[in-house]
Amino acid sequence: MVFDVSKLRTSSKDKMRKLKFPEKLTLELAEDIGIMVGDGHIGSFHKGGANNTIEVAGNMVTDKLYHSNHISGLKQRLFGLPCYFSLRPEIHTCKLRIYSKGIVEFYSRIILLPTGKKKEIHVPKIIMESNNEIKKAFLRGLGDTDFTFSFKKRHKSFLYYPSIKLGTESKNLIMDCKSILEDVGFKPVTACDMVVIHTKTKKPFTTHQLFLYGKENYEKWVREIGFSNPKNWLKYRLWKENGFCPPNAEIEKMMSEPGGI
Repeated sequence: MVFDVSKLRTSSKDKMRKLKFPEKLTLELAEDIGIMVGDGHIGSFHKGGANNTIEVAGNMVTDKLYHSNHISGLKQRLFGLPCYFSLRPEIHTCKLRIYSKGIVEFYSRIILLPTGKKKEIHVPKIIMESNNEIKKAFLRGLGDTDFTFSFKKRHKSFLYYPSIKLGTESKNLIMDCKSILEDVGFKPVTACDMVVIHTKTKKPFTTHQLFLYGKENYEKWVREIGFSNPKNWLKYRLWKENGFCPPNAEIEKMMSEPGGI
């Protein structure tokens, strides 16, 4: 598929900075789309009018290298524009941001990602209808941003049993991910329409979840999909070396120290 970008609106700044658009769906673009479906945000607004912005947010410690190195480089290769990286210690968050009318147009009109809230987001049709390698690249981007790769105690006293989880308010996303995971040979389990209490607000909300349990699923993910986020590689390496993985608080402490990865 070759993208028709001839009718996309761009700003004078886009032209001055020599914005470019991907010409077709590649593995890199598929991973980037997964990132945007996960922790991305497209198009914010303020009182003075539209502020065409692309953002990706993450944990200030465990996602810092992933954002500042991998995602930043990926977007620059795709669009030719620099990303602005910032830390928000008051909310323990890091953010990547690009100001570009043209990129907002590309994601919303070519990829068909929603601007603003993502409550009913789907996996984009161009991913759903692509080959398995494209689907795996998409899953890598979504996995590194929105999946949780953790370990459970189960019948032992330490965290040894792998669990891969996606939790979201979009039931559409859960069912689409279930479909593409099955396409590439996984057997996911889903639990939809669950009413739970939010850990911060203490208010009930409805969530939908998808799980991949056990060593076989975890090793298959590493072998066939992989990670671009150093945090997830660190967890995997510790688990392989020691037979268990420390809790997330210890992972964050390790990554906050020089040479932690």
